[in-house]
Amino acid sequence: MKSRFLRTAFILLLVLSATASSNQFASQAPPITLQEPNQLGVFFRVDPTTGALSAVETVKKLGFKKGPVGSFGRYLYTTFIEGDTKSPIRFPSNETQTFVVRVTGRTPDTLGSDVRLMQLTVQDGKRFFTTTYIPLDVKGYGQLVYGLNPHARNLGAMSFKVTPLARLAPGEYALGEGYSGGIFGGACAFGIDGSVSSGPAK
Repeated sequence: MKSRFLRTAFILLLVLSATASSNQFASQAPPITLQEPNQLGVFFRVDPTTGALSAVETVKKLGFKKGPVGSFGRYLYTTFIEGDTKSPIRFPSNETQTFVVRVTGRTPDTLGSDVRLMQLTVQDGKRFFTTTYIPLDVKGYGQLVYGLNPHARNLGAMSFKVTPLARLAPGEYALGEGYSGGIFGGACAFGIDGSVSSGPAK
């Protein structure tokens, strides 16, 4: 009986020791160094493993589709992204999505109240804008640099990290500043695919 108790106690000590070593190793893992964008007003996606930045689809042109007659006899219009039905830039749904942008004359509060991440709807072969917005967390990082904006050299340029507060479901998305009246500043687009199984292909 005594030997069985000692053996059980020894096994528990081994398990606790391995768990402590694992936790210590995890806490000693170096944090990801978040790079800063080398362009103003352009959104980049952050690699969740390395912190490296990668480009997303730049929205070059918006189209407008005439809808039904609204109040005061005016037609209602819906906005869509000119181009393909799906963005060529795809990310898996099982990865954390974080984006960064460098802009001048902004703070986390002012940018956070203006930047929008919307889920698009696909109809008639087009990606239409919606009012389905995903809440965002906006934080500043890096160094405040002056002189980067040739039109406002007296305004400091700051880098900002933009993180969705909810996991993004598979679908099409657009990210930009101040969507109003067909204007979506610095807009980019991307798609989220369902997570890909790591098992062998059938």
